[in-house]
Amino acid sequence: AYVDKWNRENAAAIEAGDLAAMKAATDKVAQASQALGAAMYTMAQQEGHDGSFAAEGAAEDAADSAEEEVIDAEIVDEEEAK
Repeated sequence: AYVDKWNRENAAAIEAGDLAAMKAATDKVAQASQALGAAMYTMAQQEGHDGSFAAEGAAEDAADSAEEEVIDAEIVDEEEAK
């Protein structure tokens, strides 16, 4: 809700051409965004998520790739062979 309010303030400041108000509203949006990110991080830590999901997914993708059949081939230009 706060971010929406400050985005509206920012839009109004842009329409008015008020650079100081634009900067103030943008700073408020950035602060709210940082607070939201910190809260999400804290909640994830409390739930036991340590950010290893991406690493687990990458390991699974690597294992899947290793199982794929690799075909060794050579491209031969028939024009050069003549």
